[in-house]
Amino acid sequence: ALLAAVASDPLTIDVAAVTTALRAAMQASVEHVQLAEPLKKLEKAKVHQRRANASEALRTAVLAELEMDLAAAAAAVKEAESAGVPAVEIEEAKSQMSVAETAQQHRAEALAALEKAVGVPALEVDLQAAEQAWTMAAQANVSPQELKNKQDLLDSAKEAQQKRDDAETALRAAVNAELLQVGVQEATAAAHAASSAGVHVEVLAAMKAKIDEAVAAQQRRAAAYDVLQAAVAGAPLAVDVEAALGAAAEAEEAGAVQAQLQPAREKIEE
Repeated sequence: ALLAAVASDPLTIDVAAVTTALRAAMQASVEHVQLAEPLKKLEKAKVHQRRANASEALRTAVLAELEMDLAAAAAAVKEAESAGVPAVEIEEAKSQMSVAETAQQHRAEALAALEKAVGVPALEVDLQAAEQAWTMAAQANVSPQELKNKQDLLDSAKEAQQKRDDAETALRAAVNAELLQVGVQEATAAAHAASSAGVHVEVLAAMKAKIDEAVAAQQRRAAAYDVLQAAVAGAPLAVDVEAALGAAAEAEEAGAVQAQLQPAREKIEE
């Protein structure tokens, strides 16, 4: 029975069963000379099977390039070398490991570059550079979930920057007029919206200065018109013509329109 158990191909011998049978034979005081051949075949089977198992484990360890566990693959190479796997198989595995390491490093670098590109406040994201980094990451086979997460950040940055740009455009349009023609209320509201949207401080300061100038000019015009109205408020004979003419000149210089000035001038002429 023992001889039959070791008579098959070394790769198909049941090592555990043969080992058990040999132990039983020794306990039964079978002569050592009779056990020599089975023992030899058992050791041969162990060697062949270890080599075959190591070869299969090595082949499996280097199958997936981007998902390859490089440490596990290195361990498989070590075992293959120890088990006597043909050198050509080992060299092929090492070549695959090298390719995998390069690909994984490239992927890691692409992901790091993408994370850096979108990992700043939304208004500070360089959209063009971030788009390029996303494309490079996709080409480097960064995981779909990571790409989606970074795309969400990129989309948020685009939205925030578009909102800021629109707010700046609206603010510039609101103050893009002669000082007396600026709609102060609308311009002030546009300035608040621009500030909330993150328009650059320098731009806000310049636009707010223009609004302040408009407010001052319009207040001066209103004050001058009030003085003129007061100057011609009495009966015609009680009007101080010289003072009224001066008030009219001041009001005109301050930007009062003809529709405001004409009634006052008519009263002065009376």
